[in-house]
Amino acid sequence: MKRSVATLAALTVLGALIPVVAIASCVAADTQIVLTDFDAQGEQIYVAVEGESPREAFTATRRGLSCNDNRSVRVDYELVEKTAGPPRISVAGGNEGTLTLQAPPRSGGGSGFEATREFNVGPGGGDVEHATIRLQNVGDAGLDQVTLGYPREAPVFVVDGDATSTPFGFGQAAYSRRESFTVGIPVFRSGNQLAPASVDFSTSPGDVNPAGGNDYEVLTGSPLQFASGERVKVIQIKMLEDFDNEADERFTVTLEGPQVSETAGSTDVTIQNLSPGSGALRPVGRLHHPKHKFKYPQNYPWLNEIHIFTQAADPDLRVKRAEMSITKRMKNGSCRWWTGEGFVRQRCVDRRWFTKRIKNPAKDYFLHRIRKKLPLSVGKKTKVAGYEIRARWRDNRGNVSRLRVGANQNTFEVIRPTRACRKSPYNSKRCKPVKP
Repeated sequence: MKRSVATLAALTVLGALIPVVAIASCVAADTQIVLTDFDAQGEQIYVAVEGESPREAFTATRRGLSCNDNRSVRVDYELVEKTAGPPRISVAGGNEGTLTLQAPPRSGGGSGFEATREFNVGPGGGDVEHATIRLQNVGDAGLDQVTLGYPREAPVFVVDGDATSTPFGFGQAAYSRRESFTVGIPVFRSGNQLAPASVDFSTSPGDVNPAGGNDYEVLTGSPLQFASGERVKVIQIKMLEDFDNEADERFTVTLEGPQVSETAGSTDVTIQNLSPGSGALRPVGRLHHPKHKFKYPQNYPWLNEIHIFTQAADPDLRVKRAEMSITKRMKNGSCRWWTGEGFVRQRCVDRRWFTKRIKNPAKDYFLHRIRKKLPLSVGKKTKVAGYEIRARWRDNRGNVSRLRVGANQNTFEVIRPTRACRKSPYNSKRCKPVKP
């Protein structure tokens, strides 16, 4: 009987604690405010036509699971005019202001509440006009933690819908992307009568190698085919990664034909280098293990573990995944690349990356285990000359860490098993890698 009373009392106390625990956990709830993605053939842009209702409206969205359905959050926005001359683009309710977004349902966690503003487009100005819509600050959110997510800004393009001719043109004079990323360059068509039409385009190498070389690759075929009434097509160009420590490079994309705009018929594209000196906002970190130019006993207990520590450049830009490439260089000049499961033969110039996602981005720590013993690379009998490992990490906006020798671009060797590691494999003083 005493035991039953004690049990009942414990359950009563536990029941009283449950609401408190639930409220406390709200502090850790994650909510993000973002611009709604508008995917125009791979590019997030907003397009409006002068003299017509907006095709797309600026929309802010609250995502994530909220703890209190009665709470709202305020986010500031701003429209930044890019086109020279008098302002022609405006947002209903003002070009800067505050939006109020309610919390999403407590049981949901879906897209949440959306707040919309429409574009007001001024009189015709000829070529395509350009502005940028940008989210800025977040106000009171109640119990949950609210951050600005990505996308937090997007370009606005305004096409002249009153023109009697139907010229093709670019919306910006210049674009830029980092190596390994793809740039989407929208091509717009103005005019008030849009029958099916096409326009050719070409690229001029500038100070980079031509398409098909090792700097960029055009993914979209020429000509661009516009259907009846269609206003925009996107040219996709991939920036190739060459691992060279070089300055930023540029090339030009040009539209060709009688219907091309005289002032907006070409655009310059900059390839931002991934090596040191490019000035991009990047996460930082180090390849903690294996270290650069060390010799590891084959029976060293942590030889087959890759350890990476990272740190985001911006608190809002969490590092979400690490990418690694491990090369087994052979004495005959060939290479084997690690796939995540085993080594496969592949050309030494064709780098192969595999990805490791982080379970808890707050820790900024990655671990990958190679479950197969690495063959020796030191000695007359082995066919292996040595190993090379490269590691890079990306934040949730796509910024990539630099490749630096001795930090995340390391070479190492594997020597015969040592007696010290056989006897005391976890004694860091006795069993440890050797620095030549």
